[in-house]
Amino acid sequence: MRNKNETKSYLIGIGCDISLANYLSKKHDLTKLKEFTLDELQGLGLSDSVAKNIKTRRKPIPFDILDSVLTKNLRICCVCYNENQSVVLHHIKPYAKEKKHEESNLAALCLQCHGKAHTRHDSEQNLDELRLLAHKKSWEAAVAHRKTWALASPKNWNSETRWDWINFHRLQDALLKEITRGNQLPSSEQGDKLKQCRFLASNGYTLENLATKKEDCSNFFSDIGQHQHILTAYLSQLIEWLADHQPVFDATDHCSNPKLLQAVLCPEMYFCIGVDFSVSAAPLNAIQGVGRNKKVTIHFPFDAFNCTTSTSQSIASPNSTSQLVAFGTVRSINYDKYSETVCINMSPIGLAQRFSPNDYFDPGFFQSA
Repeated sequence: MRNKNETKSYLIGIGCDISLANYLSKKHDLTKLKEFTLDELQGLGLSDSVAKNIKTRRKPIPFDILDSVLTKNLRICCVCYNENQSVVLHHIKPYAKEKKHEESNLAALCLQCHGKAHTRHDSEQNLDELRLLAHKKSWEAAVAHRKTWALASPKNWNSETRWDWINFHRLQDALLKEITRGNQLPSSEQGDKLKQCRFLASNGYTLENLATKKEDCSNFFSDIGQHQHILTAYLSQLIEWLADHQPVFDATDHCSNPKLLQAVLCPEMYFCIGVDFSVSAAPLNAIQGVGRNKKVTIHFPFDAFNCTTSTSQSIASPNSTSQLVAFGTVRSINYDKYSETVCINMSPIGLAQRFSPNDYFDPGFFQSA
Protein backbone atom coordinates (compact mmCIF):
# COMPACT_ATOMS: atom_id res chain seq x y z
CA MET A 1 0.00 0.00 0.00
CA ARG A 2 2.84 2.37 0.84
CA ASN A 3 4.58 1.86 -2.51
CA LYS A 4 1.29 2.26 -4.36
CA ASN A 5 0.46 5.51 -2.59
CA GLU A 6 3.97 6.80 -3.14
CA THR A 7 3.70 6.15 -6.87
CA LYS A 8 0.19 7.59 -7.02
CA SER A 9 1.08 10.79 -5.15
CA TYR A 10 4.18 11.23 -7.32
CA LEU A 11 2.17 10.93 -10.55
CA ILE A 12 -0.52 13.33 -9.36
CA GLY A 13 2.22 15.62 -8.08
CA ILE A 14 3.73 15.99 -11.56
CA GLY A 15 0.44 16.59 -13.38
CA CYS A 16 -1.25 13.21 -13.94
CA ASP A 17 -5.01 12.96 -13.33
CA ILE A 18 -6.15 10.95 -10.30
CA SER A 19 -7.89 8.15 -12.21
CA LEU A 20 -4.94 7.31 -14.44
CA ALA A 21 -2.46 7.75 -11.56
CA ASN A 22 -4.42 5.30 -9.45
CA TYR A 23 -4.50 2.71 -12.23
CA LEU A 24 -0.79 3.00 -13.07
CA SER A 25 0.24 2.89 -9.41
CA LYS A 26 -1.30 -0.58 -9.14
CA LYS A 27 0.52 -1.80 -12.24
CA HIS A 28 3.97 -0.20 -11.83
CA ASP A 29 6.09 1.07 -8.98
CA LEU A 30 7.88 4.41 -9.12
CA THR A 31 11.32 2.94 -9.81
CA LYS A 32 10.01 1.00 -12.80
CA LEU A 33 8.20 4.01 -14.25
CA LYS A 34 11.37 6.11 -14.12
CA GLU A 35 13.20 3.43 -16.14
CA PHE A 36 10.67 3.55 -19.01
CA THR A 37 11.46 5.44 -22.19
CA LEU A 38 9.46 8.50 -23.18
CA ASP A 39 7.55 6.50 -25.80
CA GLU A 40 6.77 3.75 -23.29
CA LEU A 41 5.41 6.28 -20.79
CA GLN A 42 3.20 7.84 -23.44
CA GLY A 43 2.04 4.35 -24.38
CA LEU A 44 0.70 3.97 -20.84
CA GLY A 45 -1.69 6.86 -21.51
CA LEU A 46 0.41 9.60 -19.88
CA SER A 47 0.40 13.00 -21.57
CA ASP A 48 3.54 14.32 -23.21
CA SER A 49 4.11 16.81 -20.40
CA VAL A 50 3.73 14.24 -17.60
CA ALA A 51 5.96 11.75 -19.41
CA LYS A 52 8.62 14.45 -19.83
CA ASN A 53 8.29 15.40 -16.16
CA ILE A 54 9.12 11.80 -15.22
CA LYS A 55 12.16 11.69 -17.50
CA THR A 56 13.46 15.08 -16.33
CA ARG A 57 12.83 14.11 -12.68
CA ARG A 58 10.70 17.18 -12.03
CA LYS A 59 10.13 17.73 -8.34
CA PRO A 60 6.54 16.65 -7.48
CA ILE A 61 4.09 18.51 -5.29
CA PRO A 62 4.87 17.56 -1.65
CA PHE A 63 2.43 15.03 -0.24
CA ASP A 64 1.07 17.25 2.56
CA ILE A 65 0.24 20.01 0.07
CA LEU A 66 -1.19 17.53 -2.43
CA ASP A 67 -3.43 15.94 0.19
CA SER A 68 -4.56 19.30 1.56
CA VAL A 69 -5.61 20.69 -1.84
CA LEU A 70 -7.47 17.51 -2.84
CA THR A 71 -9.26 17.36 0.51
CA LYS A 72 -10.30 21.03 0.44
CA ASN A 73 -11.71 20.52 -3.05
CA LEU A 74 -13.23 17.05 -2.42
CA ARG A 75 -11.26 15.97 -5.50
CA ILE A 76 -13.80 17.90 -7.59
CA CYS A 77 -13.05 20.47 -10.27
CA CYS A 78 -13.30 23.98 -8.81
CA VAL A 79 -14.62 25.35 -12.12
CA CYS A 80 -17.36 22.98 -13.32
CA TYR A 81 -18.03 21.03 -10.04
CA ASN A 82 -18.46 17.78 -12.00
CA GLU A 83 -17.86 15.04 -9.41
CA ASN A 84 -17.74 12.36 -12.11
CA GLN A 85 -14.59 13.77 -13.70
CA SER A 86 -11.04 12.91 -12.67
CA VAL A 87 -8.96 15.94 -11.66
CA VAL A 88 -5.41 17.20 -11.98
CA LEU A 89 -3.65 19.78 -9.83
CA HIS A 90 -2.95 22.84 -11.98
CA HIS A 91 -0.41 25.56 -11.20
CA ILE A 92 -2.34 28.81 -11.57
CA LYS A 93 0.90 30.72 -12.06
CA PRO A 94 2.95 28.43 -14.35
CA TYR A 95 5.42 26.20 -12.58
CA ALA A 96 7.94 26.88 -15.35
CA LYS A 97 8.09 30.49 -14.12
CA GLU A 98 7.59 30.10 -10.36
CA LYS A 99 9.35 26.74 -9.73
CA LYS A 100 7.21 26.45 -6.57
CA HIS A 101 4.48 24.15 -5.30
CA GLU A 102 2.52 26.50 -3.04
CA GLU A 103 -0.98 25.48 -1.96
CA SER A 104 -2.36 28.92 -2.77
CA ASN A 105 -1.21 28.47 -6.37
CA LEU A 106 -2.77 25.03 -6.96
CA ALA A 107 -6.26 24.50 -8.40
CA ALA A 108 -8.11 21.20 -8.81
CA LEU A 109 -9.32 21.00 -12.41
CA CYS A 110 -10.97 18.27 -14.45
CA LEU A 111 -9.28 17.25 -17.69
CA GLN A 112 -11.56 19.43 -19.81
CA CYS A 113 -11.14 22.56 -17.69
CA HIS A 114 -7.42 21.88 -17.44
CA GLY A 115 -7.27 21.92 -21.23
CA LYS A 116 -9.13 25.24 -21.27
CA ALA A 117 -6.69 26.68 -18.74
CA HIS A 118 -3.88 26.02 -21.21
CA THR A 119 -5.78 27.48 -24.18
CA ARG A 120 -6.44 31.10 -25.10
CA HIS A 121 -9.37 32.29 -27.26
CA ASP A 122 -10.19 35.76 -28.49
CA SER A 123 -13.97 35.27 -28.62
CA GLU A 124 -14.65 33.89 -25.13
CA GLN A 125 -13.64 34.22 -21.51
CA ASN A 126 -10.43 32.40 -20.75
CA LEU A 127 -9.49 30.57 -17.57
CA ASP A 128 -6.71 33.01 -16.77
CA GLU A 129 -4.98 33.43 -13.41
CA LEU A 130 -7.56 35.82 -11.95
CA ARG A 131 -10.53 33.64 -12.89
CA LEU A 132 -8.86 30.47 -11.62
CA LEU A 133 -8.03 32.12 -8.30
CA ALA A 134 -11.67 33.26 -7.99
CA HIS A 135 -12.98 29.75 -8.77
CA LYS A 136 -10.57 28.18 -6.30
CA LYS A 137 -11.50 30.56 -3.49
CA SER A 138 -15.25 30.22 -4.11
CA TRP A 139 -15.27 26.42 -4.32
CA GLU A 140 -13.03 25.79 -1.31
CA ALA A 141 -15.19 28.14 0.76
CA ALA A 142 -18.33 26.28 -0.34
CA VAL A 143 -16.78 22.91 0.54
CA ALA A 144 -15.76 24.14 3.99
CA HIS A 145 -19.36 25.13 4.79
CA ARG A 146 -21.18 22.17 3.27
CA LYS A 147 -20.45 19.42 5.76
CA THR A 148 -22.93 17.09 4.10
CA TRP A 149 -20.42 16.80 1.25
CA ALA A 150 -17.74 15.51 3.60
CA LEU A 151 -16.29 12.13 2.74
CA ALA A 152 -17.95 9.22 4.51
CA SER A 153 -16.03 6.27 5.92
CA PRO A 154 -15.49 3.29 3.62
CA LYS A 155 -17.83 1.19 5.74
CA ASN A 156 -20.71 3.64 5.49
CA TRP A 157 -20.17 4.29 1.79
CA ASN A 158 -20.13 0.59 1.01
CA SER A 159 -23.32 -0.02 2.92
CA GLU A 160 -25.12 2.71 0.96
CA THR A 161 -23.92 1.71 -2.50
CA ARG A 162 -26.59 0.11 -4.66
CA TRP A 163 -25.62 -2.23 -7.45
CA ASP A 164 -28.72 -2.56 -9.59
CA TRP A 165 -27.54 -5.66 -11.44
CA ILE A 166 -24.86 -8.15 -10.47
CA ASN A 167 -23.50 -11.10 -12.40
CA PHE A 168 -23.27 -13.36 -9.37
CA HIS A 169 -21.50 -16.25 -11.09
CA ARG A 170 -18.87 -13.91 -12.52
CA LEU A 171 -18.40 -12.22 -9.14
CA GLN A 172 -18.02 -15.55 -7.34
CA ASP A 173 -15.42 -16.71 -9.87
CA ALA A 174 -13.44 -13.51 -9.44
CA LEU A 175 -13.58 -13.73 -5.63
CA LEU A 176 -12.45 -17.35 -5.70
CA LYS A 177 -9.38 -16.35 -7.74
CA GLU A 178 -8.47 -13.73 -5.14
CA ILE A 179 -8.91 -16.21 -2.28
CA THR A 180 -6.73 -18.70 -4.15
CA ARG A 181 -4.04 -16.00 -4.31
CA GLY A 182 -4.12 -15.81 -0.50
CA ASN A 183 -6.36 -12.76 -0.03
CA GLN A 184 -8.97 -13.09 2.71
CA LEU A 185 -12.46 -11.64 2.38
CA PRO A 186 -13.16 -8.80 4.82
CA SER A 187 -15.25 -9.39 7.93
CA SER A 188 -18.66 -7.77 7.75
CA GLU A 189 -21.72 -7.39 9.94
CA GLN A 190 -23.87 -7.85 6.84
CA GLY A 191 -22.02 -11.05 5.92
CA ASP A 192 -22.40 -12.46 9.44
CA LYS A 193 -26.11 -11.71 9.37
CA LEU A 194 -26.56 -13.45 6.01
CA LYS A 195 -24.70 -16.51 7.31
CA GLN A 196 -26.95 -16.65 10.36
CA CYS A 197 -29.99 -16.55 8.10
CA ARG A 198 -28.42 -19.23 5.86
CA PHE A 199 -28.37 -17.02 2.79
CA LEU A 200 -24.57 -17.12 2.66
CA ALA A 201 -22.19 -20.08 2.87
CA SER A 202 -19.37 -20.16 5.39
CA ASN A 203 -16.83 -19.33 2.66
CA GLY A 204 -18.31 -15.83 2.49
CA TYR A 205 -19.04 -15.65 -1.23
CA THR A 206 -21.47 -18.46 -2.20
CA LEU A 207 -25.13 -17.43 -1.97
CA GLU A 208 -27.66 -20.01 -0.81
CA ASN A 209 -31.41 -20.51 -0.36
CA LEU A 210 -32.34 -17.40 -2.36
CA ALA A 211 -35.66 -17.94 -4.10
CA THR A 212 -35.54 -16.63 -7.66
CA LYS A 213 -37.94 -16.20 -10.50
CA LYS A 214 -37.17 -15.80 -14.18
CA GLU A 215 -38.53 -12.59 -15.69
CA ASP A 216 -37.60 -11.36 -19.15
CA CYS A 217 -33.81 -11.00 -19.38
CA SER A 218 -32.69 -11.47 -15.80
CA ASN A 219 -33.05 -13.47 -12.61
CA PHE A 220 -34.69 -11.39 -9.88
CA PHE A 221 -34.30 -12.41 -6.25
CA SER A 222 -37.59 -12.50 -4.40
CA ASP A 223 -38.94 -13.49 -0.97
CA ILE A 224 -35.87 -12.19 0.89
CA GLY A 225 -37.96 -9.67 2.77
CA GLN A 226 -36.16 -7.60 5.39
CA HIS A 227 -32.80 -9.12 4.43
CA GLN A 228 -32.84 -7.72 0.90
CA HIS A 229 -31.03 -4.48 1.82
CA ILE A 230 -28.46 -6.48 3.84
CA LEU A 231 -27.76 -8.67 0.82
CA THR A 232 -27.36 -5.66 -1.47
CA ALA A 233 -25.00 -3.95 0.98
CA TYR A 234 -22.87 -7.08 1.38
CA LEU A 235 -22.57 -7.68 -2.36
CA SER A 236 -21.54 -4.04 -2.74
CA GLN A 237 -18.79 -4.63 -0.19
CA LEU A 238 -17.57 -7.71 -2.08
CA ILE A 239 -17.40 -5.83 -5.38
CA GLU A 240 -15.55 -2.91 -3.79
CA TRP A 241 -13.15 -5.33 -2.09
CA LEU A 242 -12.50 -7.02 -5.42
CA ALA A 243 -11.88 -3.67 -7.12
CA ASP A 244 -9.46 -2.65 -4.38
CA HIS A 245 -7.37 -5.78 -5.01
CA GLN A 246 -7.12 -5.22 -8.76
CA PRO A 247 -5.72 -2.47 -11.00
CA VAL A 248 -9.01 -1.03 -12.29
CA PHE A 249 -8.90 1.53 -15.07
CA ASP A 250 -11.73 4.09 -14.95
CA ALA A 251 -12.38 4.78 -18.63
CA THR A 252 -15.19 7.28 -18.03
CA ASP A 253 -12.99 10.36 -18.21
CA HIS A 254 -11.24 9.16 -21.36
CA CYS A 255 -14.25 8.44 -23.59
CA SER A 256 -13.34 11.32 -25.90
CA ASN A 257 -9.99 9.66 -26.58
CA PRO A 258 -10.69 6.22 -28.09
CA LYS A 259 -7.07 5.84 -29.21
CA LEU A 260 -5.95 6.00 -25.60
CA LEU A 261 -8.50 3.35 -24.62
CA GLN A 262 -7.25 1.11 -27.39
CA ALA A 263 -3.68 1.57 -26.14
CA VAL A 264 -4.41 1.03 -22.44
CA LEU A 265 -7.12 -1.64 -22.38
CA CYS A 266 -6.37 -5.29 -23.11
CA PRO A 267 -8.27 -8.60 -22.65
CA GLU A 268 -8.92 -9.69 -19.03
CA MET A 269 -8.13 -6.22 -17.68
CA TYR A 270 -10.52 -4.83 -15.05
CA PHE A 271 -12.12 -1.52 -15.94
CA CYS A 272 -15.26 0.52 -15.37
CA ILE A 273 -17.05 3.11 -17.46
CA GLY A 274 -20.05 5.41 -17.03
CA VAL A 275 -22.52 4.75 -19.82
CA ASP A 276 -26.06 5.38 -21.02
CA PHE A 277 -27.28 1.82 -20.54
CA SER A 278 -30.05 -0.03 -22.37
CA VAL A 279 -30.91 -3.64 -23.27
CA SER A 280 -31.67 -4.97 -26.71
CA ALA A 281 -32.54 -8.31 -28.29
CA ALA A 282 -29.77 -9.93 -30.31
CA PRO A 283 -29.84 -12.94 -32.70
CA LEU A 284 -31.03 -16.25 -31.20
CA ASN A 285 -33.17 -14.29 -28.70
CA ALA A 286 -30.14 -13.43 -26.54
CA ILE A 287 -30.27 -10.22 -24.55
CA GLN A 288 -27.42 -7.75 -24.91
CA GLY A 289 -26.54 -4.83 -22.69
CA VAL A 290 -25.43 -1.78 -24.64
CA GLY A 291 -23.69 1.29 -23.24
CA ARG A 292 -22.78 4.39 -25.19
CA ASN A 293 -20.67 7.32 -24.08
CA LYS A 294 -19.34 9.81 -26.62
CA LYS A 295 -17.11 7.79 -28.97
CA VAL A 296 -17.28 4.53 -27.03
CA THR A 297 -19.75 1.64 -27.32
CA ILE A 298 -19.89 -1.18 -24.76
CA HIS A 299 -21.46 -4.59 -25.47
CA PHE A 300 -22.02 -7.28 -22.86
CA PRO A 301 -24.34 -10.26 -22.27
CA PHE A 302 -27.18 -9.41 -19.94
CA ASP A 303 -29.11 -12.65 -19.53
CA ALA A 304 -26.77 -13.90 -16.78
CA PHE A 305 -27.42 -10.87 -14.57
CA ASN A 306 -29.38 -10.88 -11.32
CA CYS A 307 -31.31 -7.86 -10.15
CA THR A 308 -31.00 -6.74 -6.54
CA THR A 309 -34.33 -4.89 -6.26
CA SER A 310 -37.67 -4.68 -8.02
CA THR A 311 -36.67 -1.18 -9.13
CA SER A 312 -33.69 -2.68 -10.94
CA GLN A 313 -36.01 -5.06 -12.74
CA SER A 314 -38.21 -2.26 -14.02
CA ILE A 315 -35.28 -0.18 -15.27
CA ALA A 316 -34.15 -3.01 -17.57
CA SER A 317 -37.16 -2.64 -19.84
CA PRO A 318 -37.08 -2.28 -23.62
CA ASN A 319 -36.66 1.21 -25.09
CA SER A 320 -35.46 2.70 -21.79
CA THR A 321 -32.06 4.22 -21.02
CA SER A 322 -30.36 4.65 -17.64
CA GLN A 323 -27.10 6.33 -16.70
CA LEU A 324 -25.03 3.68 -14.93
CA VAL A 325 -21.45 2.58 -14.32
CA ALA A 326 -20.47 -0.82 -15.73
CA PHE A 327 -17.68 -2.75 -13.99
CA GLY A 328 -15.99 -5.89 -15.27
CA THR A 329 -13.20 -7.14 -17.52
CA VAL A 330 -12.36 -6.55 -21.17
CA ARG A 331 -13.13 -9.39 -23.58
CA SER A 332 -12.05 -7.59 -26.76
CA ILE A 333 -11.57 -4.05 -28.01
CA ASN A 334 -11.80 -2.81 -31.58
CA TYR A 335 -10.89 0.64 -32.89
CA ASP A 336 -12.42 2.01 -36.10
CA LYS A 337 -9.96 4.49 -37.57
CA TYR A 338 -12.51 5.84 -40.04
CA SER A 339 -15.16 6.84 -37.50
CA GLU A 340 -12.56 7.27 -34.73
CA THR A 341 -14.68 5.21 -32.36
CA VAL A 342 -13.96 2.19 -30.21
CA CYS A 343 -16.15 -0.83 -29.41
CA ILE A 344 -15.46 -2.78 -26.22
CA ASN A 345 -16.88 -6.23 -25.55
CA MET A 346 -17.11 -6.64 -21.80
CA SER A 347 -17.44 -9.49 -19.32
CA PRO A 348 -19.54 -7.68 -16.70
CA ILE A 349 -19.59 -8.06 -12.94
CA GLY A 350 -22.04 -5.33 -12.02
CA LEU A 351 -23.90 -2.16 -12.94
CA ALA A 352 -24.29 0.59 -10.36
CA GLN A 353 -25.67 4.08 -10.16
CA ARG A 354 -22.35 5.25 -8.73
CA PHE A 355 -18.92 3.65 -8.63
CA SER A 356 -15.39 5.03 -8.81
CA PRO A 357 -12.78 2.38 -7.97
CA ASN A 358 -10.06 3.14 -5.47
CA ASP A 359 -10.15 6.92 -5.86
CA TYR A 360 -12.36 7.40 -2.82
CA PHE A 361 -10.72 5.77 0.13
CA ASP A 362 -7.10 4.76 -0.24
CA PRO A 363 -6.09 4.32 3.44
CA GLY A 364 -3.72 7.07 4.51
CA PHE A 365 -4.05 8.93 1.24
CA PHE A 366 -7.02 11.24 1.65
CA GLN A 367 -8.24 12.64 4.95
CA SER A 368 -11.98 12.92 5.70
CA ALA A 369 -13.25 16.47 5.86
